[in-house]
Amino acid sequence: MKILVISLSGIGDSLIASPLLEELRENFPDAEIDVFVLWEQAKKLLENNPYVSNIYQFDMFKEGYMKSLLHCLKLRGKKYDISINVHPQSKIQYKIIAKIINAEKRLGHLYDNASFLDEFLINRSLEQDYNISSIDNNINLLKLINAEPKLEEHNYKIFLSKEDNKKAEEFFRKNKLRGKIIGMHVGSGTTKNMKLKRWALNNYTELIKKLLQNKKMNILLFGGPDEKEENEKIMDEINDKRIMLVETENVRETAAIIKKCYLFLSVDNLLMHVASAMKVPKQIVIAGPTYDPAVEPKSKPVVIKSDIECRPCYRYDGKGIKCKREEKMKCLKEISVERVYDKINEILS
Repeated sequence: MKILVISLSGIGDSLIASPLLEELRENFPDAEIDVFVLWEQAKKLLENNPYVSNIYQFDMFKEGYMKSLLHCLKLRGKKYDISINVHPQSKIQYKIIAKIINAEKRLGHLYDNASFLDEFLINRSLEQDYNISSIDNNINLLKLINAEPKLEEHNYKIFLSKEDNKKAEEFFRKNKLRGKIIGMHVGSGTTKNMKLKRWALNNYTELIKKLLQNKKMNILLFGGPDEKEENEKIMDEINDKRIMLVETENVRETAAIIKKCYLFLSVDNLLMHVASAMKVPKQIVIAGPTYDPAVEPKSKPVVIKSDIECRPCYRYDGKGIKCKREEKMKCLKEISVERVYDKINEILS
């Protein structure tokens, strides 16, 4: 049997798919289980995964329509028995890609923007459910191929190499880091208006200044190219050696350093899921328009959120974040620095 797992949306969504990969291997131990991802870091994240046979990565945004079509036709030539569009991939383009690859059984979910085309493009489908995690939405697809969950628990898994762990050890040793280290990620994805789910940068700056009143405090700032400018602004404004910028070559190296933190703070983003996978002892999530049961990690982090009635407003319809309030993103603006600071102090005490 040949199975292709299609995960072309966010990098974090590929991590969310990791429990499904394990279940597929449990159910079909002799199958070829391949994964098709868009982002290079999604491939890095899944490398070393013992449940995966091959990882195919192709940046369709960069390469354009014609080269992308040729790549999909190459995958079509592998004659997959089953393809699975993992949750959440609501755009119709993802389903068109599944149809081009043309596995006999094409699994996926029906989202808010579903149309008559869905049943043609994806010939075995389930209604997606906002009230359960994306992990469970994925696991539920097993029933469409007469399989069932064999594992008692489902959570993200990242398989770090010896080199990943070695680099993390060297980073902590070089910077003489000890005690309860706080990791922070001030960013988020940038597609589909995802920058709107970020807590204001000046809030992070003020929070860090308050935390550094504790002389033993050390803070690690994580982020990639999308957060470079923000992280540099924090570093320049505060100018304290106890704040360190973490620079790594790939997301697995980042995960290895996050694993050694005591507390990790972020909004709903890739590194929120990575911190959960690494079983960081304490985790805080600042919940904006996208945080709901579908994205909540199974580790159940401490969630700081507004009680505003319209939150969460994000829906899987391919249109991104759409705040309809006169005061935009009030759900995030209502979360004060003092509230986050008090919660960190409570956890650290």
